[in-house]
Amino acid sequence: MKIKNGFPKFDQEIHEKLLKDGWKELKEPKSLMSSVALSIPFMIINFLIGMWIMDISTSRIATDQKIITIDVIYAAPLIILTSVESILKCRIKT
Repeated sequence: MKIKNGFPKFDQEIHEKLLKDGWKELKEPKSLMSSVALSIPFMIINFLIGMWIMDISTSRIATDQKIITIDVIYAAPLIILTSVESILKCRIKT
């Protein structure tokens, strides 16, 4: 098994054939910073879904309610740092 790093070479003929067959081009961010900026809304949505799931599970398991409070001032930088770290790890591997 061979491991290749990087993207395959662009082939105009294959590109045109795929477009004729009904494939559509993906619009990708041009830089790392735009990728991070575009991923922030998804991080916030995932955070809210996770908090909602934790709220449901704690209310069903425990008899008394547990309240979890997280200041946005502390949560936002943590979310951004973890996403930047994961993106940088992906870029280093390729």
